[in-house]
Amino acid sequence: MSRKPNIVQRISMKAVLAHKGKVLILRKAKYDGNGGREGKWNLPGGRIEVGEHWQEALKREVLEETGIAEINIEYPIYIGEWHPVISGVENQIICTFVVCSTRQTDVTLNHEHDKFAWIKPDKRQDYELLDPEWDVIDRFASWSTKLNIS
Repeated sequence: MSRKPNIVQRISMKAVLAHKGKVLILRKAKYDGNGGREGKWNLPGGRIEVGEHWQEALKREVLEETGIAEINIEYPIYIGEWHPVISGVENQIICTFVVCSTRQTDVTLNHEHDKFAWIKPDKRQDYELLDPEWDVIDRFASWSTKLNIS
């Protein structure tokens, strides 16, 4: 495989934030730099800053996007990769999705999102989810059933 010299590589973390069998999803707002994803739903999270520990990055991103400060990091569940063009620049995003739990359900959104929902995994088809969130939520539902986790 050859390297692409004009591509920006990002490493990110996303939380499958669970509370009483429901998962938190966020709807992307319209703003410059969101890659035309407005109206689509995704899980909270984002990029790791250079030198930042992945757990701190995950907690920071969840706090920034949701206002939720107390999360328990449980276990990684999925690794995804996608190649969006953002502001005319090709990006390679490699993301680890991690199951997290919380008791805090009050959500305060930042400018990146305009709506949130706590959903049961079997209702995910009612939302236009970004790829690969659909697969991630399915995997969470499957593992939760097998491991008796909620």
